[in-house]
Amino acid sequence: MITQELLGYIRTELSKGKTREEISGILLSNGEWNEDDLSEAFRTIIPMQNIILPKEKPIEPVSPALSSPSPSVSSSPPPLHSFLPPSSYSPLSSPLRSTPLSKPSSSSHSLLKFLIILIIIGGLGFGFWYYRPQIGSQIMNLSSRAASLMNSSFQQAGNLWTSLVNGIKGFNFPFLSTNQTINVNKENTAVTNTVPQKIINEIKDCGIGVAPKLDAPSTYENNPVLSCLGASAVNCENAKGILKNDFFPTVFEIIKSQSSCNFKLSYPADSILADITGKQLAGQYILCPIDIVKAIDNTKPASPKFLVPSKTDLSKYASDVYFYGILGLFMENNLDPNRIQVLGCSGEYIQSVIASYRLMHAQ
Repeated sequence: MITQELLGYIRTELSKGKTREEISGILLSNGEWNEDDLSEAFRTIIPMQNIILPKEKPIEPVSPALSSPSPSVSSSPPPLHSFLPPSSYSPLSSPLRSTPLSKPSSSSHSLLKFLIILIIIGGLGFGFWYYRPQIGSQIMNLSSRAASLMNSSFQQAGNLWTSLVNGIKGFNFPFLSTNQTINVNKENTAVTNTVPQKIINEIKDCGIGVAPKLDAPSTYENNPVLSCLGASAVNCENAKGILKNDFFPTVFEIIKSQSSCNFKLSYPADSILADITGKQLAGQYILCPIDIVKAIDNTKPASPKFLVPSKTDLSKYASDVYFYGILGLFMENNLDPNRIQVLGCSGEYIQSVIASYRLMHAQ
């Protein structure tokens, strides 16, 4: 009669790779078991191993002798030795003792990527927290520099229009009071001059110099840039010069058209200045006929005189054109845009000066 000890011994020896014949020989040699007992024990063990199969491996095809028997084949069970494991059998290959290894699933890869990203973000956050005093100080320095640059630009713009308006406020305007409103009627205004239709000659380059000052003759006497512009104005030749100034237009041009000779004062396109109303001055200009220019007699600022300019001193004549374009034209015509336009003048600079004066005068 077979026992659990016999079954356990046979299973152990099979797992070691021994064959049925080897195990049977050992047991029979001891004399404790006979052939019938061993046959029953093997029949008990071997069918269990054939029933439990791994899910991943398909069932191997059975030889024709074991497939569906034909009517001529006996239905008796096959010999017991056909269920014995091969000589290369090992415990690792047994479906009862091992589980097939599977590749990592996509969820494990996703989890790994998530952990890596989390570690990187955590490192960056720690670095920012650790160096936050230095980063904060750098940001504050950049902010203070930007604020100082903006304040400097606004201060320059304020100084520009304060100087201009203060200069105008020193004069009497008999036709202009504090509460007077000036309306520009463009439809009824006769404009005698427009932007030149055609440039006949090439533009002469008079160079770069410093803008003159009204009450400082030394700033315009024997000035080569002004002399060049003055000669071009007398001969009505196309010319251009740069007069450096922190507040007023710096580009001085003499422009010859088919019907007249004109002067033009303008701000460069890259100017950062703005008037006191907040309007940008870049590209603004005033264009007028050269023959309306008057020399300003400023010996009595409360009642200035406007005289016919002398063209003998070319440098002085160019300075008269410059002073009249930025200031004298507005004083002589009491800041009336209609009167200024009737003279043949145009350009946004006219409106900027008038709007800024009104704002300053109202304050």
